[in-house]
Formats: sequence, structure tokens, C-alpha cells
Amino acid sequence: MDIRCLEKKIMVLGDPNVGKTSVCKHAFNSYDERYVDTLGARASRKLVNVNHPKCRYIVNMMMWEGKEKMEMKEADGAFMVYDVTKKESMERVENYWIPTFKNTNNNASMVFVANKWDLKHGCYDDFLEVKYRSPCVLISAKTGENINFVFEEMGKMLAKPYYYNEKRLFIPGKLKPGEAYALIASSFINSVGSKDPALPILVHECRTCNINPEKTNKDSLNLLIEKLSEIEKGFLDNYTVKKNIAERKGITEKI
Repeated sequence: MDIRCLEKKIMVLGDPNVGKTSVCKHAFNSYDERYVDTLGARASRKLVNVNHPKCRYIVNMMMWEGKEKMEMKEADGAFMVYDVTKKESMERVENYWIPTFKNTNNNASMVFVANKWDLKHGCYDDFLEVKYRSPCVLISAKTGENINFVFEEMGKMLAKPYYYNEKRLFIPGKLKPGEAYALIASSFINSVGSKDPALPILVHECRTCNINPEKTNKDSLNLLIEKLSEIEKGFLDNYTVKKNIAERKGITEKI
């Protein structure tokens, strides 16, 4: 099965104190377990796998918790977060956040995130979901309930257009370094068999090699490949280790 990597910019929008930051903190599973503050807008990354009969898509979402219209430009999607215990926060999503976002990103995807569902006095109204034909996920950012469904729904929406137009996907030989890293990371996770042990290893090896996945290069990625192969020698046969090295270096050749 082919693997395709998609890089997307996602805004996390909503009024203060509705849980935007908590939603973003649940995203740490890919490059680094840090929460960075850039130009006044917090940013984090999330990798989501979307399976299709002919291809597996790795959706690399860079999520921005911003407020300014300038930060929303060229966004591919938005999480519209509101507090189910405060009806006015849902009204603000419709009356302010959606128009503000759609003003510069009319065709972008949206997922409504109804937070604090764990509170007994919370209530849910499917008005936004029906009107805008976009999914709504009831979550508790505090307990983590249903939080993964938020990212999965967005991943499916972002990957769907590519099901029907493979020409829009990356052309061999023209991968960005960050895209190449995502593919190498996914390959290693598949080799290990689970994200839980694989991701801390990736983070550690990136730090050891002084690799920043956002600003990496071919030489650094090849060094990372060698480091990962040394680890794989502990649980894979030599043939599989060499095969993985060849496949991953084939990825870096496309940068």
C-alpha cells in the first residue's frame, strides 16, 4: 500500500476559557512533546493516519491557537471549540468565529468541538453540525474523553479530496524535509508496532542528533535513519533492517 503525507495548517478557534489550549495539549504524539509559543500564537503538531483501500494518508496537522485574522490566512481547516455549559460560547462560534475564519478560508474544513461534556449540567445542540454540515465531537479535554475523534474527523476531511485526485499528491523527488521526516517516523512506528514505545525513541534520537523536524535536511535525516537502524537490530533480522534502511534513504532522495 502506498503512503502519502499531507501537511495542513489548522486553526484552533473559540472564546477564552473554552478549552482550546487543553485540546492542543492532547495533540502531542509526533515530533516533540513540547508546546511552543510562536509570534503570539501557540502551535502544536498532530499526525493522523487515514486508511484508504489504495493508499494510507499521513495527515501532518500544524495546529495554531491564534486570534488574529492574519494568523488564519491559508489555513486548511479549523477546530471550532465551545463550552457546552455556556450557550453564549456556541453562539459566538456562529456569530463571530465562523464568519471571521470563512472570510479568508471559505472552502476550509471545520470540526466543531463541544468541550466539558463531562459536566452533568452540560447540554448539546446539533444546530451548528446540521447548519454547516460539519461534524461535531462531544469531548472532555480534562479527562481526554473522545479527544482522538476530534483529530480523526479532521484528518478524514482533509484527506478525502485526495481520494479522487491523486495528481494533487506529492510528486516523487519533491518531498519537503518535514514530509520526509513524517514518512520515516511512520515507517519506524510500523516497525516497532506501536506508537507508545516508538515515539519516545524518535524524540530522543532527534535530540541526540540535534534534529529539528521542522528545519531538518537530507544529511540529518540520513543520520537519524542510521540511528534507528541500530535500534532495530535489537529486534529485527538483518534482512529487514537493511530493507528499512534502503526504503528510508529512498525517501530522503526525494527531498
